[in-house]
Amino acid sequence: MFPSEPLLVATKLATLALGSVIAVVAHRAYRRTGNQSLRALALGFGLLATGAVAAGLLHMSGALSLAESQTIQSLCTAAGLAVIVHSLLIDDAPRPGVGQDQRSTGGHN
Repeated sequence: MFPSEPLLVATKLATLALGSVIAVVAHRAYRRTGNQSLRALALGFGLLATGAVAAGLLHMSGALSLAESQTIQSLCTAAGLAVIVHSLLIDDAPRPGVGQDQRSTGGHN
């Protein structure tokens, strides 16, 4: 390993850990609320975390060149960020008096 490779491995693992935590928390919030933007947020961070680690593993295994693995990571990063932007633009929050379910009104409409 080159001297910078341990740092690269550490940062890839940190990206995986932090991205996975955010994705899991967002997915749990989605399951609790049914808010589609949270599901998209979980997917976006999952793509970011997966892309970083997959690119590193493919390069270190010798399956891909550095340029090829960085291209894969960049594609996953761009896709993940696009999904995160989409999650921020989704307008599925309930509006007062419009489409409220029985949980939010205490069962009385």
